[in-house]
This record gives sequence, C-alpha cells and structure tokens, in this order.
Amino acid sequence: MAAVPSLMQRFAQDRAGWVSAIPLSLVVVVGGLLSLRSHLALRHDRELVVHSFEVIRAADQVLISSLDAETGQRGFVITGKPELLAPYAQASTEAIPTALEQLKSLVGDNAQQVTLIHGLKGATDSKLDELRSTITTRERQGFAAAQSLVAERKGKEAMDRIREVTAQIKQSEEQLLTARSTEVHHDEQGIIGIIVLTTLLSTLLRVAIAAWRSRAAMAAGEAS
Repeated sequence: MAAVPSLMQRFAQDRAGWVSAIPLSLVVVVGGLLSLRSHLALRHDRELVVHSFEVIRAADQVLISSLDAETGQRGFVITGKPELLAPYAQASTEAIPTALEQLKSLVGDNAQQVTLIHGLKGATDSKLDELRSTITTRERQGFAAAQSLVAERKGKEAMDRIREVTAQIKQSEEQLLTARSTEVHHDEQGIIGIIVLTTLLSTLLRVAIAAWRSRAAMAAGEAS
C-alpha cells in the first residue's frame, strides 16, 4: 500500500511543476513580445534620425557645391586660367545634381520639404546659369565684360536664395530630428522598463512558486 501514496506524491509534484510553469512562461513570453515590439519601434525611430541627418547633409552639400562653383568662376574671371574652373565643372555637372536628387528621394513623402527642394533647384539653376554666362563672356569678350555681368548682382541674389532655402530645409528637418530623437529616448527607456519589470515579475513568481511547492510537498508528506 505504500506504493499508492508514493504514486500520488509523484503525481502531485508533477502537476505542481506544470502548473507553476504556466505563469512563469506567460511572463517570459509577454515580456519577450513587448521587448520585440519596442526593439522594432526603436530601430524604426533610429532610421528616421539617420534619415534626418542625411537630409541635412545633402542640403549642406548643395550650398557648399554652389560656393565651390562660384569660387571656380571668380578665379577664372580674374585670371583667365581654365584650370581654375575645375571646382565649377565638378559642382555643376556632378555634386549639385547628385545632392538635389538625393534630397528628392529622401523627402518624397514630405510635401513641405518637396516644395522647398523645388525652390532650391530653381535657385541653383539660376546660379549655374549666371556662372555659365559669366564664364562664356570672359572667354569671348574678356575681363571687363565679365566683370560687368558680375556687377549686376544676379549671382549674389541667386546665392542668397540658395542660402535661404537651404536654411529652411535644415530648420524643418532639425525640428523633425528633435522629435525623432525624443522618440528614440522613449523607446530605449521603454525597453529598459520591460527588462526590469520582466525580471522582477519572474523573480517574484519563482519565489512564490518555490514557497507553494514547498507547502504542497509538506502537505503531501503529512498526508502520507
């Protein structure tokens, strides 16, 4: 007859093990799912932060390349040396078009930024037209004629417009960057909170389960 209480004790212990594993497993699973969700949100928000930096960098590149082009033009107008046109050629044929295309691809879902980039392209087109006209005049008519074109200040107006629109694009993106950086911070804090809460709950459950199983074992021993 002693085998009967022994079997009952083993059954009670096995049942206690399975029952005690359920809440602990639920805590781990729920904590894992919440952590996964938070990590996905964090990755998305970090990508948006990187996106904002890329927009700002591309806008800066348009301005820097426009200044480079102007530097090449001025050097050529003053000296008449064709080799000084290298910055102008590189900026007008490669750097500025590439940066503008990058901006278009980056902000295609932002109507305000798209409008600004259209304005920026118009300003750079005007600037490059002015530079091209001045260079051609210097080649064909000499320094005095080219200097006269520069004195009309059309190039300065175009450059001022480039600076203005570039600043607007950057300001708009920096506002988004501030909000996105805040979201990243919240995501990081949320992940830490989930880890702490999951660890705390699992520890409390382990303690409670250990106490319950100890009492169950004592009760089973007394019954036998």
